[in-house]
Amino acid sequence: SRSGTVVRLFTSECTTRLAHSTSNMSPAAESGLRLLFLWLIVFPSVCCLFSALFAGPIAVAEKISYEDAFVFCMQALTLCDAVPLTTFTPAGTAGQILTLFIGIILQMILVVHIGISAGPCMDPFLTEVKNDSNYFVSRTVGSLVKKMLMYFFLLYPSVCLIFAGIAGGILAAAEGWPWADGFVMVLGEATLTGITNPGTPPPQGAGGKIIAVFIAVIAQGIMGITIALGSVPLLGFDLSFDNSPLKHVALWVFNSEQKKDLMTPEKPDQEKPSDDGITSPSDHAITNPAPNASQAPMLANTPLQYYAGGPGGLVYSASPMQNYAGTSQLQFSHGLA
Repeated sequence: SRSGTVVRLFTSECTTRLAHSTSNMSPAAESGLRLLFLWLIVFPSVCCLFSALFAGPIAVAEKISYEDAFVFCMQALTLCDAVPLTTFTPAGTAGQILTLFIGIILQMILVVHIGISAGPCMDPFLTEVKNDSNYFVSRTVGSLVKKMLMYFFLLYPSVCLIFAGIAGGILAAAEGWPWADGFVMVLGEATLTGITNPGTPPPQGAGGKIIAVFIAVIAQGIMGITIALGSVPLLGFDLSFDNSPLKHVALWVFNSEQKKDLMTPEKPDQEKPSDDGITSPSDHAITNPAPNASQAPMLANTPLQYYAGGPGGLVYSASPMQNYAGTSQLQFSHGLA
């Protein structure tokens, strides 16, 4: 559709400009900017794209206007419940089935955005961990408990209160409400509790609804970053994204330092572990240059043995042999002692 094409072109242009503007930044600043770009630009753009796709079928199934169906889809995809954009809910079977598909799409969008947040976007803030001094990374049980309590009962509530105070005031001004009504409504959106002051209506004006969409998007960003931090670094888990398929389809999520690491070819392993878990020289021949070819046959009568793993472990025996290049090779075999 035309709206989907516009969203893709807009996102592509923003991605290109982001790559140029962050080329000289530190890894932490670059990833922080990408984190904001992910939730404030990419997330609402993706929600708009899927809303545009689903609005038509829902409008036909429920016999409502395309605009009303689009607003309903945006409300569902951004979890805009405490600050509702519309009071419409599907009544027909077809509309309800389509809404269930929207719910599945919502889960997919959130999983991808939270995963990117917890991986490459958070990585520069979590790598420097010395004596458990990194605020977001736990390495002991004591630090896990302390950081969980501080994060969920101090930092997270503070962010929600500040956001509700600012955004709630803007929404209240746009709708002509008391500041407290806007504050409580936005706080319910940010905390996913859906609380509102009794008698507070949904936003009625176009300006209030646009503000409500931005509030929902930012609230989802707060929730996504909260889950990303709480589910990975606070629990002390370490992530690796070297083999992530995103490096082939969404390289922009990585900062310059990460891109350099991803683009550097890996060196081939020098030793290959055997099935018993011990690096076995039987997996490859050990070649030592001989001073001259005439000395190589003298090694044939010199059996070699060494033990791995102590008594009862594996025994490796070596049979020297000469190759055509005039170097001596030791052919290994092993068995139980």
